[in-house]
Amino acid sequence: RIGTLNLTLNTSSPTTTIIRVSTYDGNIYRDILHNQKINTTGLFGSIYVPILKQEIFPNGTGYCNIKVKNIGLENISIINATLRMYHLQDVKIQDISAFYGSSETTGLETSEKSFNVSVL
Repeated sequence: RIGTLNLTLNTSSPTTTIIRVSTYDGNIYRDILHNQKINTTGLFGSIYVPILKQEIFPNGTGYCNIKVKNIGLENISIINATLRMYHLQDVKIQDISAFYGSSETTGLETSEKSFNVSVL
């Protein structure tokens, strides 16, 4: 997972309704939570929706878009929506070159006091 959508919702007591959550994946809106029954009995309730890597991508203006649709018959209020995204930074070492002075070397003598290493 690369993200979590936290929705704080409220329904009128004691009704139950159903929501659907979709995310924009760069081409289309993708259904990531098909049918979630919500019954908060008049109190605020939270649901957490995990988001996978292929399920969300920024649109042309750099925003990540999410749709929450009430597909039930009763009213629902969205009190808060928080999107927390994670990213992993990858580093790949292609080569390590050691130089003494201006010459590349594969070893050092004990009399040499310093050397320069470049990581490519």
